[in-house]
Amino acid sequence: MTTTARPRRGFRPVLMGLTVGIGAVLGVLGTALHAGIWVIGETQGGLVIPWGAALALLICLLAQLWIGLRADSVVESTTMGAVTFSLVTVTMVWPGADQLAVPYSAEAMEALPGPTIASLVWWFGSAGITLVSMLAVRWLIAREPLPAEWPEAGSDARAGVGAGSGESVTRP
Repeated sequence: MTTTARPRRGFRPVLMGLTVGIGAVLGVLGTALHAGIWVIGETQGGLVIPWGAALALLICLLAQLWIGLRADSVVESTTMGAVTFSLVTVTMVWPGADQLAVPYSAEAMEALPGPTIASLVWWFGSAGITLVSMLAVRWLIAREPLPAEWPEAGSDARAGVGAGSGESVTRP
């Protein structure tokens, strides 16, 4: 099987700037979205569904896949995820009373179980989504497309003859 190497593209500052900017927007947007929760049952002991964090993680995954496939590189996807995770981490460890996320502690889990769980899902999920998108982009760009010169399955490919050209077609 003959493989053709893809030409490697060099550093593209505009695309990297776009990557960092979108990663920052996703960090802020996701931090705002992650507060959306549903609690089924009692507030202290009910089932917590962090739908806002799940939606924010889905948006991050789609954006990272898009930029990675658009750039044909894992670097941009990883950079976007790292920027998002960095902003989420800042919101988790920000000192003072004006925090945007609830850092984990036994007291916070007892007093505010829903927001604490949502914050943890958003924080750890943003790191996990970055790893998933890195692997997915790597897998998707590593797949070799079928060459365009192969004849369709319904043609004379079984006979070893190109589509009417009289040339022999050799498949790997």
